[in-house]
Amino acid sequence: MNQPTSGMTSDSLSLQAQLTNLSDDQYAALRDVYLIERRKSDLRGYGWINLVLGGLTVWSGTGVFTFFSIPRLIQLVVGLLIVGQSLWALIDQKNARFLGFSLLLLISGIWNIYIGAIANAVLTLLFGVLQLWWTYTTYQLYRHYRQFQFTQPPENMVTLYHNLWNALIRGKLKREENVIEVWIKLLLWRIWLIDNLAVVASKDRRLLIVRRKDELNFIPASKKPMGKWRVNGRMRVNEVYERSVMSGKAFEKYAPWKGLETILAQVGPSTWERLPRAIRIVLRLIGVLILLFVIYVIAGFIDLFIRYG
Repeated sequence: MNQPTSGMTSDSLSLQAQLTNLSDDQYAALRDVYLIERRKSDLRGYGWINLVLGGLTVWSGTGVFTFFSIPRLIQLVVGLLIVGQSLWALIDQKNARFLGFSLLLLISGIWNIYIGAIANAVLTLLFGVLQLWWTYTTYQLYRHYRQFQFTQPPENMVTLYHNLWNALIRGKLKREENVIEVWIKLLLWRIWLIDNLAVVASKDRRLLIVRRKDELNFIPASKKPMGKWRVNGRMRVNEVYERSVMSGKAFEKYAPWKGLETILAQVGPSTWERLPRAIRIVLRLIGVLILLFVIYVIAGFIDLFIRYG
C-alpha cells in the first residue's frame, strides 16, 4: 500500500524518506536504541517500586520488634540495601541491576517470612510472600534482557529515534491520515503506517519501535471486523501477542496496509466455536430458559402493578 503524501508536512516527508531508506544495519541500530530505552524504562519503574519495598522492609524491621535484636538489625540492613540498590538503578541503568534486585528481594522475602512466623506478624509474613513473587518477576526481566547483545548505537540513529517519538507523540505527525491508535493492555500506542514499515510509539513510557510489515501483527477476535465500532484482538509489537483494542476507523486504515486477507487468515475459531456442538446446543437452551424466566418475572410484576397499582 502506497501511503498518501498529500497534506504531509515537510518534516513528515523527511522522516518518511529516512525510514524508507534505512539499511539493515540502521534498522538493527534503531531496534538497539529501543531495547536500551525500554530497559531504562523498566529499571526506572522497578527502581521506584523497589524503593518503596525497601522502605517498607526498613519499617517492618523497626515495627516487628520493640527491642534491639539481631533479627531487627538484619531487617534494617536488608531494607537499606534494597533502598540503595533502587537508587543505584535509577542512576546506573544496566542489566545487572535486575539481578541485584532479585538477590536482595529473595533474601528479604525469605527473612520477612521467617520474622513474620516467629513474631506472629501476619502482615510481615504476607509482605515476604509478595517480595518472593516480585523476585520472580524481576529475575524474568533479567533473563529477558540478558539474551540481547547491547551495543551503543550510532548517534544519528539515537537522534532519529527521539525525533520520531517527538513527531509522533507531540508533533504534527500525530494528525497524519495514516496514523492510528491502539490500546495494548493498559497503554495507548500510536502507530504510523508507511509503505512496508510501521513506527510504534508509546506516550506513557516514551518508547518507540520501528517494525517491518511482516513483524507487526494485529489478530482480530472476530472473523468479520470490518464496519465495527471497536475491534478487539491481540497484537504483537514486541516478542509476544498481547490483548489489544483499536477503533473501527483505525482498523479500516490498518487493514489495507497489512492486507485484509492476511489478517483474516490469522483469525482462529472463537472460544464458542471451539466448543462441541452438543454443549453449544445445551448452552443455547439454558439461555432460552433464562430468558423465558426473566420474561415471566417481568410479566408477574406488571400484572401486580395493574391489579394493585
